[in-house]
Amino acid sequence: MVRDYATQGLSLKAHPLSFLRPALDRRGALPAAALLDETRCPQDTRAAVAGMVLVRQRPATAQGIIFITLEDETGTSNLVVHPRTYERHRAIARHGVLLLVEGRIDRSGEVVHLIVDRFESLDDLAAGMRRGSRDFH
Repeated sequence: MVRDYATQGLSLKAHPLSFLRPALDRRGALPAAALLDETRCPQDTRAAVAGMVLVRQRPATAQGIIFITLEDETGTSNLVVHPRTYERHRAIARHGVLLLVEGRIDRSGEVVHLIVDRFESLDDLAAGMRRGSRDFH
């Protein structure tokens, strides 16, 4: 699986986060799929998720807000990062491959976002699994 990610950027065998899940659970990181469960993650509650960065976007019309999509073995998490938070965690937010983030749940119908206020790099756990995200700034 590590060789698959190193050469292809994906693997049909397993997702890298599946191997890290016990350690992520100990750190309080929920699987992405858990964010969709309104009883487990209701509006305005705090949550943490971890994942590989798929996309970073900073649309000109978003007043400096950054949108990041993380992927784990259960799906994707949509992150919203306000400019002040981004500046405080700039190096990790901009260059991290594997992130652990914390923030507040924001629900709008079926759409769930995590409004991030803290970033942590887990890149030391991603050795050999480097994969470039699709970044649009």
